[in-house]
Amino acid sequence: MAQLMIAGPATPSKPDSGASSPSRSACGAGPLSRTSLGSNMLTGGVIGPLLRLTNNQSHRMYPPRSGMAEDSHGAGPGSEFAAPLAELVWTLSDLERRLALGLTIALSEEGSTPDQWRILEILERLDSPTMGELAEASGMANASLSRTVDALEDTACAYRLPTVTDRRRITVHVSDRGRHKLVRIREIVAAWERTLQQRLGADAAQALLEATESAARSLGGAGSNLDLRPRHDRPR
Repeated sequence: MAQLMIAGPATPSKPDSGASSPSRSACGAGPLSRTSLGSNMLTGGVIGPLLRLTNNQSHRMYPPRSGMAEDSHGAGPGSEFAAPLAELVWTLSDLERRLALGLTIALSEEGSTPDQWRILEILERLDSPTMGELAEASGMANASLSRTVDALEDTACAYRLPTVTDRRRITVHVSDRGRHKLVRIREIVAAWERTLQQRLGADAAQALLEATESAARSLGGAGSNLDLRPRHDRPR
């Protein structure tokens, strides 16, 4: 099964939904667990092209459409066109889909999702944020954010409260149950990440992190300027 997940098509087949959940200890040697399965499903045919593009080693060329007019340099319809950074959008989109799928499979052991993990992490780091602050920190659309917070409320992992000064202003809080759940989620995520790092190699994993973080800082984005440190740790 592992080989099929590694070398298979861009859209992996639906994982087996058997009654028994594989052991988390399988992140290393031994039977394939949901955690290791999640990392296997994203590596085939995605990480390599991404790193090659990041290191400016991509040489894929694309001919223009037939009948395209010559440009000012006299290039005809047969000339080649290269846009590695634009093509990177496709590679990153494929990588994001595989990462999300792999992480979803791993977190299903705890009955959680990547979005729920993200919101629990933000709630743990911020001091009673509003829904607007949660949206800014997470980059999630309002509808998706509301569904995620609703799901956390349904499992008693989070709750909403109006502020004392303005009851129209709603803040979101993580409960003790939510903190305990976050501890278990972090264990699963750490095991999944270790398996992924082993498959990529330490150098490739570090290069991937540095390249994406540098690009995110340069281009900006949701939450890029938001200080997620607890308020009492922030400079005044």
